[in-house]
Amino acid sequence: MDNQKIAEILLKLQMEDLNDADMLADYAKEIEELGDVAIAQAIANRAKTRLSQMAECDHSIKLLMHRVQSDKAAKGEPFNEDSLYAVLYKKHVESNAEKVRKKLESM
Repeated sequence: MDNQKIAEILLKLQMEDLNDADMLADYAKEIEELGDVAIAQAIANRAKTRLSQMAECDHSIKLLMHRVQSDKAAKGEPFNEDSLYAVLYKKHVESNAEKVRKKLESM
């Protein structure tokens, strides 16, 4: 089992939840300002759900980190959760930057 790859996927999922929640919150605010409080509230609730899903994903990442730590301990390797998060975050940012570069190249 490739725990690090699974962690990368979970981190991407978590960031997507956060980005979507932010976008939904913006839409809710805009609709509220346009005068439809009911629809704005429904969209705000969707944003809150995405934040909740982000927290659930964080829980899964923490459980996975314990598996990685156990795997490394069994092999006698050092483990630093903060550095693993940093590596995963860096990969995520680089991946997104590359996607943007490709979009811009086609312009």
